[in-house]
Amino acid sequence: MAEDLKHMFVGPMPVAKFLAKFVPSIKKRRPAGRINFTVPEGEGAYHGAFVEAMHASPFCPGLVFVDTHQKGDTNFKKYRKPDISVFSGQRPVDPPLDNVEWTKVELCIEVKPLADDPFQDPGEDVDRKTFVFEHRTNKADSARGQIASYAHAQHISQFRTSTLSICLMGDQARLIYWDRSATAVSERFNFVEDPKTLAEFFWRFSNLDAAQRGRDTSVTVASAKERERATERLVAENHYAGAELALEEEFFKFHIHDDKDKKDFYFIAPRPKALLHSPALAGRGTVGFIAFDPQHNSCVWVKDSWRIVVLEKEGDIYRLLHAHKVPHIPELLCAGDVLVNGHSQETLVESLREAKWACMLKSLTHHVHYRQAWKTIGTKLSLFSSTKQLCEGVRDAITAHSVAFEKAHVLHRDVSAGNVMFAPGQNGGLLIDWEMAKIIKPDEEEVARQTFRTGTWQFISGVRLLDPKKRHEFSDDLESFVHVLMYHLLRYRSSGIDCLNDLLHDLYNDFGAGVDGAAKGGRGKKQWFSRALFDMDDWRPQLPMPCANIIEDLQSLFEVLYISPKNLARMMKPEEASAARKSLNNATAVLKIFNDNLAVNEWLTDAGAMFQNIGPPTILAAGLPTVHKRGYSDARDSHATSMSRITDGSVGSGSSKRQRTAGPTLSSFFQFADAQEAAAREPPETSTSARGGPSHPATRTQPPRKSKGTQKK
Repeated sequence: MAEDLKHMFVGPMPVAKFLAKFVPSIKKRRPAGRINFTVPEGEGAYHGAFVEAMHASPFCPGLVFVDTHQKGDTNFKKYRKPDISVFSGQRPVDPPLDNVEWTKVELCIEVKPLADDPFQDPGEDVDRKTFVFEHRTNKADSARGQIASYAHAQHISQFRTSTLSICLMGDQARLIYWDRSATAVSERFNFVEDPKTLAEFFWRFSNLDAAQRGRDTSVTVASAKERERATERLVAENHYAGAELALEEEFFKFHIHDDKDKKDFYFIAPRPKALLHSPALAGRGTVGFIAFDPQHNSCVWVKDSWRIVVLEKEGDIYRLLHAHKVPHIPELLCAGDVLVNGHSQETLVESLREAKWACMLKSLTHHVHYRQAWKTIGTKLSLFSSTKQLCEGVRDAITAHSVAFEKAHVLHRDVSAGNVMFAPGQNGGLLIDWEMAKIIKPDEEEVARQTFRTGTWQFISGVRLLDPKKRHEFSDDLESFVHVLMYHLLRYRSSGIDCLNDLLHDLYNDFGAGVDGAAKGGRGKKQWFSRALFDMDDWRPQLPMPCANIIEDLQSLFEVLYISPKNLARMMKPEEASAARKSLNNATAVLKIFNDNLAVNEWLTDAGAMFQNIGPPTILAAGLPTVHKRGYSDARDSHATSMSRITDGSVGSGSSKRQRTAGPTLSSFFQFADAQEAAAREPPETSTSARGGPSHPATRTQPPRKSKGTQKK
């Protein structure tokens, strides 16, 4: 997790500025007295001594400090144990708190040796814009990963907008603030010789309300009556089993203030299990779940995310599409920024990037908390009952994309396996998740609003992966639909192909670093369109004839994009080549291929999806582009978020050597299908690293691996 947030720690922030920004002052005057703490001798005595000192001080009314360095939470076994956990409550606590309860933790305190300080403050004469604030040793990296994992645990077990934490190192301390844009870290200060700073922090913190402490107060606990009604409807519509809901401790009420008609909506649901799978702290943190709509006595799909401010609001995009009668998209019910007391919930840390005291950073992104609900609850494309149904679903999604572009001038920009679904009852296809969509005005030259490349790595067009600077065009989305279809056919209808694991890896996870450090790929896709990756004759017997024809016809249509100019000149006249390329500027030719083949009778009726246990690739290597995974959809829920967004970024040293890994590892890539979960990635922005080349993209996480950053000391 430390690597995921590389160059996203903003510091060292002067303590006074930190308190003013993140811990609001209060009218009540701080009591007289001091924190009487002396660093004890002996490795195991520190935690208890600090807890006793804080309980004896007058600065922490309503706070309970618990030594939890050996006592975890049985409900969150995956997450490590903070050294000291702070809870709300009155002392003495009966029964005594003696373990971490992540749903109740208000603040985590980690204790480290001074040599393992996760950060390092620059000297007075050091150029801060080139200085690396993160302390780069194995133990410091591990410590940074630990404190990040604790903040992450709070966010996935609670409804939060931000989190505060503290790192203690002997007589030194740092204050830390986490939100969806980045992390702010104070300068190091001696709290033993001068305990006023820590006393002021805890005095303010103890008097903050829930929202000021980072709780999302737009989510409240549902009443018993609301729970009863929600359970009845969720079970009646087959979204949950009654016995399953009976095990839920609490149901919650989620508020949406529609920013168009200004109406308020409330939705009831158990704690979204998607929260537990959210893999990153920074980024959009998208969570989707099915909820009960008491106003209409029906079930809806709710999406909670932190939208990127420079992009159009997804709800506005849907309203525009509905106004132009775009078919095959979900029906939006309401959407708006999350409001508490009339104010939106926004990230703060990105505003500090240009501060004079800030060291070298990535480009940081401003996010606003956003919530939407749709009347339509779709079904995953991977549940297709026949290959004809699969092709029909993809065809309908292409139709939606085409009409949106032609009539509303909206380009989707994130066509992926998770964003093409079946409509309710598997009656046709849907194109969902227009969060990264962009309005393309025909008479205006396109101006980039961000420095990143959007999309889901496995489904980004090969030409864009080969050329990271290429502008995103209609033909790129069109090609992504081809990869969505191919992925599902290879994943579920190709058990007889030799070396399928490696084939899928080369086609979807191919990755390398260019000489400039930019993430590049697409060689497998280029080889496939050039018919050099595998022989269709080996696969054709497993597919209905019209389905195989669709694949081969699409290969022929897109091949023109991958032929070198020299070879293309040998194959066709210049005007023919130009016409072939222009045919991909709209969906007419692609839709004709689908419709002509769907109209014939040679389709099998029993060629549905089949589970194939495909393990990890035979060769794994380090150096993948980091990506932010936006979150997971509930394993039961049928509405999916996209798998893994990646954007332009760097790969470490900038080596031009091609590596045999990309995106997430294949084992995690196929968990999307096997567990029916969809992870999504965040578009990051790039900056310059200490090594002199572009750094890893800003809001992305490394592929799944055992990270030393999360290991307990």
